[in-house]
This record gives sequence, C-alpha cells and structure tokens, in this order.
Amino acid sequence: PSEAEVSPPPPMPAPVATVVTEPAPPQAAPEPLLADAAPLTEPAPATSIALPPDDLPPAQWWIALIHTLVQTGRLTALARELAVQSELLARDAQTLRLRLNNQTLDNQSLRQKLASVLLAVGVTQRLDIAVGEAMSTPAAHATEQKNRQMDVARHIVENDPQVQMLQQRFGGQIVPGSI
Repeated sequence: PSEAEVSPPPPMPAPVATVVTEPAPPQAAPEPLLADAAPLTEPAPATSIALPPDDLPPAQWWIALIHTLVQTGRLTALARELAVQSELLARDAQTLRLRLNNQTLDNQSLRQKLASVLLAVGVTQRLDIAVGEAMSTPAAHATEQKNRQMDVARHIVENDPQVQMLQQRFGGQIVPGSI
C-alpha cells in the first residue's frame, strides 16, 4: 500500500482515573434532644419539680404540669401523648380524673407509665381515665398558642412598610403559608 492509503492508528482511549478515598472518620452518636431525659424503659427520676399553683383551674393546672414534665424530659413517647391528649376534669390528693379523645392511647401500660411519672414528682397515686370528648387538653392549648403566634407574625409582615412598598411597586403578594 502506498503512503496515501495508510490510515492513521485508532485513537487511544482516555486514561481512566483511579480515585482513592480514605474511609470517613467515625461519627459520634447524635446527642439526645433532651440531655436529661430518662431512658424509655426506666421510670422518671424521683426528683421534685415546681408544680403549678393549686389555685389554677383544673385544665390550666394540667396544661402547666404536662408542659413542665415534657420540657424536663420526664414524660416521653406514648405516655406523653396520653397526657397531652387528655383533659383534667378533677383532682384530689389521691386521684386525677382525665378525659381522653383517643381510645387507642387508653391502655393499661400507658396508664401505668403516666402514673409512675406523676407519682415520681409527687402528684398523685391513681388515674381515672374515661374516653370522651376532651376539649382543654395540652395539645389543644399548644395548637391555639401556635395559631396566635402565627397571627401575630402574619400581622407584622403584612403591616411592614417595606413589604407594603414592595407589594405596591412590583405587584407582589405574600404567599399564603410562607410566613
């Protein structure tokens, strides 16, 4: 073959890069959100807390007590749900009478866990729980509080002079749910 007929050699494939990675350093286990929270399998520690004043109406007393127990990590998991979804109807030195919306939470195991937490902080020795329409629960109170905070935030944003100026100048709108 002549020189004109000789075809150039095929192109060489691009070199393959070898990537060497070092193993990632071991990560520490995440810290619990509540550092003083007791493990779920053990009863709450027998330490005192500041109990709500006795002169509060039952619903307010219960809401304040459960808030404190949750914030201090003494009341967790499903026992917490039982408490926050219950309304305190009456109380005396020996018994708390509660009403609960959610029948699923009304079981002996959860009652015992809640009772042991309450007893550990010196509140009562017996729970009397009836299933029915619970209105003044810690959960309902928390929802009302969040709604009030959202109304205040919405009012602040809607009445901010710079926000109003941007709305007028550019035809902007506040997107519902963005606050």
